[in-house]
Amino acid sequence: MRKNISWNLVSKYRTELMGCSILGIILFHWYENCMIHGKSINFILHLFSLGNRFVEVFLILSGMGLYYSFKKQENIKTFYLRRITKLLPTYLILGIPYWIYFDCFLNKMNIGQVFIDISFISFITEGNRRFWFIGLILGLYLFFPIFYKIIYKNVNEWIGVGEILILYFLTTILIWKSSPTVYANIEVAWGRIPCFIVGIVLGKSIFEKKRIGLKTFLGIGIGLLGVFWGLKISEHVLITNIINRSLFGIVLGLIFC
Repeated sequence: MRKNISWNLVSKYRTELMGCSILGIILFHWYENCMIHGKSINFILHLFSLGNRFVEVFLILSGMGLYYSFKKQENIKTFYLRRITKLLPTYLILGIPYWIYFDCFLNKMNIGQVFIDISFISFITEGNRRFWFIGLILGLYLFFPIFYKIIYKNVNEWIGVGEILILYFLTTILIWKSSPTVYANIEVAWGRIPCFIVGIVLGKSIFEKKRIGLKTFLGIGIGLLGVFWGLKISEHVLITNIINRSLFGIVLGLIFC
């Protein structure tokens, strides 16, 4: 192993990694459509079924990138302005015509439904997953400065990560217990939030050009074995979802990064 392998390589090839992530997600949806329409699934298409894991890769890379950007200029107003102008106009340009056509013309609903859909309210209340990833990213952008402050107020950033994850898992249990329907609706997005948190922490390793040591590879390997073991023995839906979305996503995301 070369001694100069560092997390900075992720920053160097971040654009390429994000491009690969997008391609992997597209291929996953191709596989999904083949399944829906009863097409024969060969070995290659089975490999494409792993493409949904690139969502986790994308979130880890996003967390890394936001740390890097925020560290260079810790101005919350500028941060929000850049994120909003980068994402929101494109979403509205595409989303407004789509939802007007889908709700008002195709399904004969009123204009109020357009607002419910475009604001992601229907994602929470009805499980409408069109554009769900954009809603997730907007939410993560909104809370990023809070995550950053909690993580880096401590001498060891992993203490802050632990605080966030404890609160996250307690909130997950609360949502699941109080409204299983809402949890089922948002689980596809909610379950992946820890990947973004880990990305924020790894952003520091990139910024400081820390070396990728043997402990990292051992940790990923042990984590992967632990996840497979957990999925095998788990009989509880909530625990299975947490392992599959959060823990498995983090481990696989780090492998692909």
